[in-house]
Amino acid sequence: MQYQKSTAGNSFAFSCHPNKLIQSIPLGELLRAKRNCSTNESYNDEKDVMITRFKSRGYNQECITTACKKAENNHSSDLNFSLYPNRGFVMFQLGTFLFSTGTFMVYVHLVSHGKDLGLSSYEAAFLMSVTSLADMCSRPLSGWFADLKLLSSLQLSALWASITGLSMLLLPLDSTFQGIMALGLFYGLNTGAFAPMFYTTLPDLVTTERTTSAVELSLMVTGFAALLGPPFSGFLRDLTGGFMVSFIVFAAFTLAGSGIMMCSPSFFTGTPLPCQMKKNSELPHTEEEPPAPSTMMRLSSMDESLDSSKNNGLYTVSS
Repeated sequence: MQYQKSTAGNSFAFSCHPNKLIQSIPLGELLRAKRNCSTNESYNDEKDVMITRFKSRGYNQECITTACKKAENNHSSDLNFSLYPNRGFVMFQLGTFLFSTGTFMVYVHLVSHGKDLGLSSYEAAFLMSVTSLADMCSRPLSGWFADLKLLSSLQLSALWASITGLSMLLLPLDSTFQGIMALGLFYGLNTGAFAPMFYTTLPDLVTTERTTSAVELSLMVTGFAALLGPPFSGFLRDLTGGFMVSFIVFAAFTLAGSGIMMCSPSFFTGTPLPCQMKKNSELPHTEEEPPAPSTMMRLSSMDESLDSSKNNGLYTVSS
């Protein structure tokens, strides 16, 4: 039995998350339970507890039943490397690797950068707090915007990654407290908006059944990126005496990641825009028009002549 705190609120996701993400939560939770349970009996007990929790959160029976069937039929290992022939998945993973390499260094070295600019310890810490708060608030807003279906999830991922890279280029351009505070706020809003798109793009690339393996592989890769970025940024700071070069180099990493996402095969063939779908739905349904009266008269006269020829024995078949 999986441990649950007595204070747990049984909250799996906020309502402002994309619907596809919310509907995939039961399957992910059941697969996690299946891996953690050593016997089928313990898994069935845990599954019954989870079903009760899902129902209390408003999940309908059809969604829960589908998730249970998929979890029972899932026999894949934790790391499914068969995903790598998928070109779209590989390019998105490479793009997120470069994106993570660039963005994590900001949260590690933003306070030190503020102190280098002459900010006090309190002001530098407040700068980090504002940036992190903007990151947190932009995530549900990004999910709400994705539900509008104006762009596909892959297109939104590339968009937020591109704006994040541009905001990193702007960070070292202002040395005043108000200026860097505004730039930190802008950076936090954009990098936070990318996070929900990371989890909604993967099902579009690899299908829902293989999403769990795709998330595991992608998180492993982004974890390596998070470990590589900050030390390299510190090395550049020691060489140059400031974070100007670090911001430029890692902004280039982030922009390169967004560029690779744009090269994905499904980037320009994603979900149609609502305006296009509306235009297609408004097109009149063309039905096959009946023949004109004159044409029907000619056809009937031809049929009569053929019948008379058959009766008179004059009907022949030409090869």
